[in-house]
Amino acid sequence: MTEARIPVFSTIERDRRWNLARDFMAREGLDALLVFGEHEDAGPAPVAYDTWFTNGRVGTTVVFPRTGEPVSLLPGPMFVMDHLESRRRGDTPWIPPHHLRGTRHSGTIIETLDELSLAEAVIGVIGLGSHMPWHPEGIIPYGLWNNVLSRFPDAVFEPVDLPFGQLVMPLGEEEIAVLRHSARIGDAMVEAMVATAAPGVPESRVYAAGMCDQDR
Repeated sequence: MTEARIPVFSTIERDRRWNLARDFMAREGLDALLVFGEHEDAGPAPVAYDTWFTNGRVGTTVVFPRTGEPVSLLPGPMFVMDHLESRRRGDTPWIPPHHLRGTRHSGTIIETLDELSLAEAVIGVIGLGSHMPWHPEGIIPYGLWNNVLSRFPDAVFEPVDLPFGQLVMPLGEEEIAVLRHSARIGDAMVEAMVATAAPGVPESRVYAAGMCDQDR
């Protein structure tokens, strides 16, 4: 049996997204974007715009200057290991190693903004705005954000959560292919669970039927 090809995002999709972001910054009069992402264990619907830029594991902070490439701030060593494993498997990470940072606390954010000469810039922030229903007042911790604001009194930080969310809603061709593949997996899971469910069958067996690999 021929194994079905699993759709993945290519560097063509990366360039499409990054160009959209650069055009967005130009229209909005922004010098850079500062994007906060929630960790994958944050809840049922984490705020994960960081992955739109990185195509990587959720839970990073991204600094994307209008001129130049994005820098990804990672929360810990396991994220670095993910990048190493990805390269070992022959993948092409969107963010090269020299644009990775090993932490994402306020000190690293400050260092990165300084490194990119953004101390007096107009910076669009994703994470300050409302993300209903879980985060009506944003996701950025007070202590972290207070440190950043204190360090850059001459910078302008503008929440851009809503307009950026609207920007990424229309899907590209590769995104549609991934969505369709995911939907087919969901359909197969449901079919397996329905076929297994019957009076007296424990829930654990129904769940197992949906989770097992059936050439999806």
